[in-house]
Amino acid sequence: MTTTDPSSERPLTNPAPERSSPPSPSPAAPAPLPTSVGRPRIAAARARTPPAVDGALNDAVWASATPSDAFVQKFPDEGRSPVERTLVRVLYGDDALYVAVECEQRSAPLRARLTRRDREIESDYVRVAIDSRSAGTSAFEFGVNAAGVLYDSLRYNDTEISADWDEAWEARTARTARGWTAEMRIPYRILRFDAAPDMAWGFQVRRYVSARQETDEWAFIPRAVGGEVSHYGRLTGLRDVPSRVELALRPFALAQIRKRDIDPAIADSGVDGSASAGLDLAWNITEDLTLDATVNPDFAQVEADQRVLNLTNYEVLFPELRPFFLSGIDAYSTPIQVLYTRRIGLAPPWPAVRTDAPYGERLADVPGPTTIPFAAKLAGTLGPSWSMSALTAMTAPNSVEIAPATGPRELRLTEPSALYGFLRVKRELGDNAHVALLGTAALRGEPGHVPEFLSGSAAYPSVPGEAGAPPSQLCPDGSVTEVGARCFRNAFVGGVDGRWRSRGGDYTIKGQAIATAVTAGPEQRLRDGTVIASGDVAPGALLDLIKDGGEHWVGELYGDIYAPKVALNDLGYLQRQNLQRLGINIEYRTLKPWWATLETHTSLFGSYKNNFDGLALARTVQVETSWKLRGYWSVLANVALMGAYFDDREVGDGTALERAPAIETVQTVSTDPRAPVAGKLTSTLQFRGNGRNVGFDGELNLRPVSQLELDLLSSVFLTDGEPRYAGSGPGPDDLLFGRLSARSVSGTVRSTFTFTPRITLQAYGQLFLASAHFSDFSASSATRGDGAPRVVTLESLQPAAPPATNPDVEEVALNVSVVFRWEYALGSTLYVVYTRAQAPLVELAEGAIATLRPSLLGAAPAVDVGLVKLSYFLPL
Repeated sequence: MTTTDPSSERPLTNPAPERSSPPSPSPAAPAPLPTSVGRPRIAAARARTPPAVDGALNDAVWASATPSDAFVQKFPDEGRSPVERTLVRVLYGDDALYVAVECEQRSAPLRARLTRRDREIESDYVRVAIDSRSAGTSAFEFGVNAAGVLYDSLRYNDTEISADWDEAWEARTARTARGWTAEMRIPYRILRFDAAPDMAWGFQVRRYVSARQETDEWAFIPRAVGGEVSHYGRLTGLRDVPSRVELALRPFALAQIRKRDIDPAIADSGVDGSASAGLDLAWNITEDLTLDATVNPDFAQVEADQRVLNLTNYEVLFPELRPFFLSGIDAYSTPIQVLYTRRIGLAPPWPAVRTDAPYGERLADVPGPTTIPFAAKLAGTLGPSWSMSALTAMTAPNSVEIAPATGPRELRLTEPSALYGFLRVKRELGDNAHVALLGTAALRGEPGHVPEFLSGSAAYPSVPGEAGAPPSQLCPDGSVTEVGARCFRNAFVGGVDGRWRSRGGDYTIKGQAIATAVTAGPEQRLRDGTVIASGDVAPGALLDLIKDGGEHWVGELYGDIYAPKVALNDLGYLQRQNLQRLGINIEYRTLKPWWATLETHTSLFGSYKNNFDGLALARTVQVETSWKLRGYWSVLANVALMGAYFDDREVGDGTALERAPAIETVQTVSTDPRAPVAGKLTSTLQFRGNGRNVGFDGELNLRPVSQLELDLLSSVFLTDGEPRYAGSGPGPDDLLFGRLSARSVSGTVRSTFTFTPRITLQAYGQLFLASAHFSDFSASSATRGDGAPRVVTLESLQPAAPPATNPDVEEVALNVSVVFRWEYALGSTLYVVYTRAQAPLVELAEGAIATLRPSLLGAAPAVDVGLVKLSYFLPL
């Protein structure tokens, strides 16, 4: 729920351990080990006949592999021997690496819970990480829980991790008289490496015992030590591993049927259908350079975005959920987010239409997702110390049919064709530093400016000129330009970024400097009053100093600055430009049990923000503490003090509204995650001199049986009292404000029934209600001194009559989806999907008061969609 005040910031990073867990009774006290142990080594054995991957480990070839049991507890009894033994063996064949893990487990119950692939769930598991480049900075991680559910992720920059990466590999588990076993097959095509006659790779194995919350590591990394991949052990004995350049294809076909109810805002209704096909491609051009491409991709199986009540003046940052853009996203991550892939291919906003006479236009349909005819990613190394990552995507013109009151229908362009590009070239500086150059581009192909086969046949409409002036052109966003002029711009970003990490891993410095430029297109007026026009170039920079190693003291000092005309959001994401910010976070932590706690983290955070006019945007001091208790519960509490500040985005033209000082407190309680019923409750209370914000977020996780997960999420928010912008005032220069009373209630249900690790049924539903009511109106003529910004102080507000147009807002929405997923062969998947969406447009009459009205859904039009998608994985 995006409702907190933008001045209430949090640290950019929060150094934390890999996983923490409380101590539990064991049959015998583990023997202590030295606090520092050398990196373990394990030799892989050649498998002339590869084992059958069934989890049983009864193939004779496993006897040729030398086992290792060099595991050490990371938690709860750090540095001691594990309560029960774990053995790991490694084989390598002609086309894959094989890993076997034997987990002795007699003194604690085995938790083997089914869920969909890659979902974190409280269950016993093993994870294997492989640094096949032997650089100590990145690794591929493969995991399987005791029920056979797969998990994979990418580790990069030594300590960062992306769980969004997915690959086609195999793992099976089996129960034994002494515990359980796991068997993995990892194809070489996944492990990017430079072939050599005799290779040694970084290697790590972790085992997690849910009942004891115990984490055991083969290559032990003390929790007070910074770094991750740089501390791995060594996998040796890889001799004459064959070098193979592989190509994998995944063609898919999709069929869809849609039913639309009658909607007053939309001209068409009824049932229609469509079909499409596409292709995903993965090609290892060399051992360490991979091309991923997609032709006409479809992401219909992706869950809808969560509805939120956004009372801030900033764009909501939603997560990327589409598999093609998620895979390998680590190669495109930089301190400043210059690539936000959700800019590519999503549905555009409804275009402006001519509703007045004689047009009387309505949309025949709502804009759908923009078609992506082609997209590709290229990533890997170019030689010693050099690597690169590139992304390009082409989108087709997006248009909708317009139904006028009389006359023929026409296609209306909502978004032109576009070509997006990203390129980053990185140079490693030794083992613990790098510097990179990058650039991005967003190029739009509008009618009259590119050939018609690129721009399509849809166009922008014209509107009559005033007082005999020539006709103008109506752009999709409602702005008016000269006929034939552009409605969209081209945008470019160039920059350099770098990172250094101390040899021990305790300290990190990272930073980035960028410059943005725009060409062509109309002027853009931002909410802070900045006008960005063709030819504008502007800089931005970020520097972050982090200490994330050490037993007790960690922290961070950061600063960033963005000139007013920085234009990053054509392909990237920046919450705001026109910003100067400094922040500091100092944390004291205890990583060993004391009193009733297993670990604690207590921090002091401060933030200072200004715009380039010198207006204070934030002055925040916060104290926070979080405790993990011996009873497996967790608690968090913080208190933040926020000084008075100005919101220069409130009115939308740069006029800044003064906001009163505030105090905010947040409390969170989480129960024992091992229990079949677990939960989390968060309360947020904010009090200002002229208002209050109260929010509650709850989560209930039910695991009645191994195959079923049921998550219930609820959110309640209310705000009262603060004056917020409500429109133009009675005088020509007056601005009207009203005390805002807003409410939102959201209920979400997520459930997963797992028939087997490869067959799942997921259901999702969200009911969202929101209202915003204005009262006690007041007006002010914004003041401006010589060269000073235009501001509205709270003292300048004087009582005023309500506006002629009701500013109140009501919103109600229902989203439902059901997804059946069957991985019928390795990497090959069948999806059967049903979705339902209801979000009626609510218009309030003059004098009506906005309230929460779930009854609006009763007669609201709905859109129901059913589809089948079939893909087939074909390695060549």
